[in-house]
Amino acid sequence: KYLPMSEEEEGKVFPLSRCFIYFSGANDSFFCGYELEEFGNGCVSAEELCRMNFENVQLLVLSACFSGFGEVSYTQGLLGIRTALLSHKIPFIVLSLWEVDDFASAVFMEYFYNKIIYEKLPVPKALNDAKRYLRTVTLGKLKKMGWFKLNRIKRLGLVADTMLELSLCSDEIKLFEKPKYWAGFILLK
Repeated sequence: KYLPMSEEEEGKVFPLSRCFIYFSGANDSFFCGYELEEFGNGCVSAEELCRMNFENVQLLVLSACFSGFGEVSYTQGLLGIRTALLSHKIPFIVLSLWEVDDFASAVFMEYFYNKIIYEKLPVPKALNDAKRYLRTVTLGKLKKMGWFKLNRIKRLGLVADTMLELSLCSDEIKLFEKPKYWAGFILLK
């Protein structure tokens, strides 16, 4: 999220201090003023990311809506989380260009990480394989893999009623074949 600057702030406020990632708990801070000492207010600015140490990070994934998006400023350039992360020498960064579906993202990321961890695939190949998988996986396959078990639905925070309705659909359905589910994930090197 990028918070636009007022004319009074232009030139006085560091633009990356206006770009944020919101984590769970951010609403508690915004609406109640409640902050956890250990975790802060639930949001991290791009400016804070610039100051963090990513020296040994080989892969950074932000599977959140619009994490790869930025605001274009004619005086400052591209502003956003992406800019802050690119200031570090992280070999691989995976971001999303648009709003991502929670269920599709969970399936995508599990497959992506399994390819990297268990099959030792290079990150670019694992990402392409995960995109292909998401396009072609059937509802029947997802059922067999346990995606519709109640404990998994609860753990992921997915809407149980919607998941129950989906589980009753034909096994041949490809839920995520449209590009909106998989094409937004990008790799920066």
